[in-house]
Amino acid sequence: MSESFPVTLMLRALPRAGIGFYATGIRLVSANPYQPPLALESPRRPARNICARIGFVTSLVGVAGVFLVGPFGPSVSGIGMRIAFLCVPGLLLSVAGLFRPPRRLAGWGVALGVFGTLFLPTFCLSLFVFRRS
Repeated sequence: MSESFPVTLMLRALPRAGIGFYATGIRLVSANPYQPPLALESPRRPARNICARIGFVTSLVGVAGVFLVGPFGPSVSGIGMRIAFLCVPGLLLSVAGLFRPPRRLAGWGVALGVFGTLFLPTFCLSLFVFRRS
């Protein structure tokens, strides 16, 4: 009698949880062994780092602006130089995103932001100091 009590108690609790089991003797057997087990909790959403995403995209756009400078003529180069200044806020947002997981996009945003920011002194000289007449 004492051996069947836990099985009976377990069989009464399982249908409430949404799991279908039946007993053969004392052993519990699943009704469908190919169906994945049902989770009792709601599925967790993957972690998102919005600050890292925005920083990465901003740094990427800034680096695209860096690559526009030069081969496409003076008007496109001027636009590219102004777009390249987006590397600075992208770098700052990516550094802030390094403090929350996942950090992969934040790391790439920092790398792209530093790369684009290294060109900014040259662009500042050409835009503001040595203006063409």
